[in-house]
Amino acid sequence: MNESLVQWVFLRRPEYLQERLGFKLERKLGENYTENTSEKFRELLKDFAKKFDIILKTYCILDVQELYKKCLEKLAKTTGTYLGPPVAMDVVYLRWLNKIIKRFYDRNANALPLEDIRNIFRSKTSFGVYTNLAKYFELIKIENNTDIARLTEYGERFRNGYNAEIIQSRATMPDLSTEQKR
Repeated sequence: MNESLVQWVFLRRPEYLQERLGFKLERKLGENYTENTSEKFRELLKDFAKKFDIILKTYCILDVQELYKKCLEKLAKTTGTYLGPPVAMDVVYLRWLNKIIKRFYDRNANALPLEDIRNIFRSKTSFGVYTNLAKYFELIKIENNTDIARLTEYGERFRNGYNAEIIQSRATMPDLSTEQKR
């Protein structure tokens, strides 16, 4: 499980992170580290934290993996989107979101008619899977009683982090930019 997935789980389950930290979160001021961090790096972190008067807390990667599995199960139940076993998860699924975000990027828009997004897909099934994935990752929301897809705050950040200059592999979706990986 990589740090990006850990951060995604913490965003989806802030109550766990707050419980581990022992206080209510207002905003992120630093990166997290796991209880599995090697002793060598723990000492460096402790020295750094002491020097700058930073509260240092840990989390259990096994607990995060369990929360991650639950998030994926919820995704499968609520949207019908199965992403495969959690051991195979990577940022590749986030990369898929560029297929939808690129349309917002190209049009420099915060909202688009669903029909504009539907037109980039060959099938209704693909459109549904990608749209549900974007909704689950809280990048877009569909406005009530309309056919308008609107970027959320996260969606705007993801779009603004999109880099059209990244050299694409033979895959159909552009790679994630450094900003999008954050």
